[in-house]
Amino acid sequence: MDTDADRRRAAHLLNEALAALDAYLAGATGDGPGQFLLDRNGWREAALCLKRIGFGPAAVRLDRQLEEFRSAWFDEVLTIAAAGQSQPAKTDYEWEVERDRRIALVGRAGVTAKFIRGLIKDLAPTEAQVPAGPALPSSREGHEVPRGTALPASGGQPSLNRNEARILRCLRDHAPKLMTQEEIEAETRISVRTIGPCLARLRGLGFAHQPRGDRQGHTVTPAGKSAAG
Repeated sequence: MDTDADRRRAAHLLNEALAALDAYLAGATGDGPGQFLLDRNGWREAALCLKRIGFGPAAVRLDRQLEEFRSAWFDEVLTIAAAGQSQPAKTDYEWEVERDRRIALVGRAGVTAKFIRGLIKDLAPTEAQVPAGPALPSSREGHEVPRGTALPASGGQPSLNRNEARILRCLRDHAPKLMTQEEIEAETRISVRTIGPCLARLRGLGFAHQPRGDRQGHTVTPAGKSAAG
């Protein structure tokens, strides 16, 4: 078995997946993440290569995260299509739900892109040129960013919406304590339903993390402390 060939092939396919995610985050592909992510074949071939060279757990995580992102994106497309039909004007609550869903999708893409960058470095630590990549969709001519989506501020520093900023300050004020969503809700008076997508985006930006695992509490990162002011 040619492990070097599998390693090179996996790195190549992961770079394609990363480029597709970064293009989606930057808004360069309109509303879609690109055919590479939508047809599954590329990333599943990468997962098979990873398994053959001993990266079994990473292969499982790669397949799961990209499948979850793909499914969430298709759900968003169906929602947008339904919204385009003749319907009564949205209530404030419906706008909030739509915004939270969009933020969660962007956060999921950011977390997955970060994971793939790490995989590429593990596969070829001395050769891989891994781009930093954008963290958020951007506004451009001919492309309307959905209402409530946060955009990068001038100078490339990501901007946060009101709830994200409040949650980040809460994490900063209680660091190094790991805070659960219920504790954040009690401190900020923001609902858990809203807190989840906000935390996903803060993790995607590198402003918050869960040092003890996915099911444990959150705390702020050094970059998050700086962003919180």
